[in-house]
Amino acid sequence: MPDARFPSIDKIRPVYQHLMNYLQLPAGSGEGNYFDFDLTGFTSRFGLEIGAVTNVLKVLEQEGLFSWQQQVFLPARTQFCVGKETLYDFERDHPEFEPLIHALLRSYEGIFDQSVPIRERQLAWQLRISPAQLGGAARTAERPSHHRLYATERVTPAVLLPRPRGDRGIVYRSGQLQGKKEVYAARIRAMIRYLGLGSGECRSRYLAHYFGDKDAGDCGICDNRLAAARAASPARPPGR
Repeated sequence: MPDARFPSIDKIRPVYQHLMNYLQLPAGSGEGNYFDFDLTGFTSRFGLEIGAVTNVLKVLEQEGLFSWQQQVFLPARTQFCVGKETLYDFERDHPEFEPLIHALLRSYEGIFDQSVPIRERQLAWQLRISPAQLGGAARTAERPSHHRLYATERVTPAVLLPRPRGDRGIVYRSGQLQGKKEVYAARIRAMIRYLGLGSGECRSRYLAHYFGDKDAGDCGICDNRLAAARAASPARPPGR
């Protein structure tokens, strides 16, 4: 069980690499950002076993390399993934999108360089349309060459990267992993020892000693101590 719960570094590294590829993150990027993450789709795409991947992801999360959350509110985001000349050509050919394009250019800096969060309701109010109409218009404007122009606000499983992706992938100290495995194995052994205590041993004292209270004495009321007391009591003659 410890081996499954704490996968080796040789199993951790490829899953981390697949994860970065799945998120399409180059080295040095991603810090502080949320990304959509579908565990089933991820394991299917790379031919991985979902239980083994889950164990690796837990280790990465414990090390602070990323945070996996089942429900995250992601605001709407948009980006012009083409140059200004191409955008002007699109605007000329599709004048119905001119108000939307101009509103985005006026309201959000850096929209040509990166995906930026937008305030859908405020933008829809500026355009005198509903948020649903805004989302439909933006998605209609999207073309394959634009990549992902627009994503509406939603609640979705996602991962947060507290640190940027490293140039050399994951750097993990195997000694830390081995130490955690040993601590976990020791806990399992202590649990088994507790379950197998003989009738002469006090369960409460055992637990107190385990948690550092070396001066604790017998409780006198656990099942073992009560059984020992009954065994030590002289048998009463019949009828008395």
